[in-house]
Amino acid sequence: ELDRLKTQFFDNVSHELRTPLTLILLSLEALTTPGSDPHTEGQKLHFSNMQHSTGKLLRLINNLLDLAKMESGEIRLRYEPVDVGALLRKSLAPLRTLADSQRIWLTLEGTSSQSPIHGDLDLLDDVFQNLVTNALKFTSSGGVTVRVSESESHLAVEVSDTGCGIAEEDLPRIFDRFAQADSAGIRHLKGTGIGLALVKDIVRLHGGTIAVTSTLEVGSSFRVLLPKGTAHINEALRERRTRDVTEGEARRVFDIPERPAGSEREPVPFPLQELPAGVTRATGSRVPHLLLVEDDPDVRAAVVGVLRQHYIVREAVDGNEGLRLAKEERPDLVLSDVMMPVMSGLQLTRALRKVPGLLEVPVILLTARRETDAMLEGLESGANDYVGKPFSPRELLARVETQLRLRDASARAAESEKLATLGLLTTGFAHDIRNPLNGLLNCLEPLRSQLQEGGDFEAARSYIDLMKEAGQRIHSLAESLLSFSRPAGRKARVDIASGVENTLRVLQFKIPPGIEVVRDIQFKGTLDADGGGLNQVWTNLLDNALRAMGPSGKLVVRIAQEAQELLVSFTDSGVGIAPRDLERLFQPFFSTRAAGEGTGLGLSLCQRIVLQHQGRIEVTTELGRGSTFKVRLPMKTEVEDLEPRFTAVG
Repeated sequence: ELDRLKTQFFDNVSHELRTPLTLILLSLEALTTPGSDPHTEGQKLHFSNMQHSTGKLLRLINNLLDLAKMESGEIRLRYEPVDVGALLRKSLAPLRTLADSQRIWLTLEGTSSQSPIHGDLDLLDDVFQNLVTNALKFTSSGGVTVRVSESESHLAVEVSDTGCGIAEEDLPRIFDRFAQADSAGIRHLKGTGIGLALVKDIVRLHGGTIAVTSTLEVGSSFRVLLPKGTAHINEALRERRTRDVTEGEARRVFDIPERPAGSEREPVPFPLQELPAGVTRATGSRVPHLLLVEDDPDVRAAVVGVLRQHYIVREAVDGNEGLRLAKEERPDLVLSDVMMPVMSGLQLTRALRKVPGLLEVPVILLTARRETDAMLEGLESGANDYVGKPFSPRELLARVETQLRLRDASARAAESEKLATLGLLTTGFAHDIRNPLNGLLNCLEPLRSQLQEGGDFEAARSYIDLMKEAGQRIHSLAESLLSFSRPAGRKARVDIASGVENTLRVLQFKIPPGIEVVRDIQFKGTLDADGGGLNQVWTNLLDNALRAMGPSGKLVVRIAQEAQELLVSFTDSGVGIAPRDLERLFQPFFSTRAAGEGTGLGLSLCQRIVLQHQGRIEVTTELGRGSTFKVRLPMKTEVEDLEPRFTAVG
């Protein structure tokens, strides 16, 4: 129970430490970036020491978080082939400086040619860094030797030192969490006691073992045995997400001096941060407008200092202010911290997704919590990306530019779709109106001649009838266009079965005696809907079904509830629909009838009305056997005034 409470405490504290660590990393990177103000050699040395010490702090925090994840079973491994020899050469390079300063040796043996093993590169690096660092810490004379060997089935890494050794009574608990050996008198109150416990857990997750032998005043030897091949890979532990930042970026570190409470926070001056290679300006010549929502004034100042080199940035101190500014200024992108007073970043994201003009604005969440569950919660709330602290300026700029480019691409696609729809509408309208208009114009001159003295009155009447019919066709086309563009009506409780029955009664004069109408009414309740709009749907679908059957056939009308949806279907025994026509069935002005027999707007209008009810239309058909049109409506419907959307249904 005590171990659990300690782990929970470390988990909470570690997340809090990530925020100041982010500032430390940002500041140090600004000071050490090429092109920044020149410094004396002494200052450069101090900066180097700060980076080294802050790197150790970041490693400690990550170890604490890894321990908490292992305790809760949330740890995930990024399996990949790992060249252990190359990994050790890279890991030991910076530690040789520490060995030289202590006047002891640090040697690496047997790394010329080993088979790669499958494991998590970063976690294995933590194992060897922990073992070698501990060995150097407890060795005052002599040195540390890291030796690699392999057998047919395993690869072994042995870390041996000539240090103070470990007492025999301490060996059984050396890998226990929060345990510390104290035989040399220099370990007391130093460290967290989790390093070797974490090493053992990581090795175990890789299917390996670790053992230790030690003699006081002679030295210690830790032997890690890792399996070769892939049999040890546990798919349940595999990390599915891509790597957030590179190993080098994750270890960089920076700080901003503490300011008096209430003092004004100016954006921190940073050397120019170039956009990452391959990243180009997303919005052309116009400078994008960003909104940063962050309650910590120091973090806010640091992030603004990076972003203002490329964007216009507005700031908000909590979610409420952020929501207000977003509604007023309509930014191109929103960056928000997750944990904030008044309104959290998750609540802000959900609120933004309910504002019509802000539905497509990208949202990037910034947070110290990097667990998969926390990221999923952020993405499920409507966020586009999730950046864990600490992060590098280049990573942040890359994430921002990526989201801006995606937004621009989406806007261009929507504009292209609007232009294509407009072209389709104008072409179809011109085609459908040309025939009756030509007929009307062609009647004018003969009518004029017949109305002159000595003309044929009956011939004049026939020309007038033709002109009337042409005018009625134009009127019908205009009415269809008005219905197509008219927004949804008011919602009310609508009796669906009565509406369909009334439509059948209105169309009774069109139903030939040879057509049998079968009613299968299993649902007689009401629905929140636009009754007038749905009656247009029933009219169009029933009229199409009757036309498809001709003088005889069978029409089945079914109304039923399936799960949380209301189903209204019309099944006819008509000619069916050709497969090539299904793709365009709901496009405006497309019709399977002969020229002049329809406007081609009926099914488009049906789909629009059903979409406004958050429903859908499904079509099944077979040539020579008939078709079924199914209208599915959610039982709880909110009617929306949507822009026309045309999709192929088959």
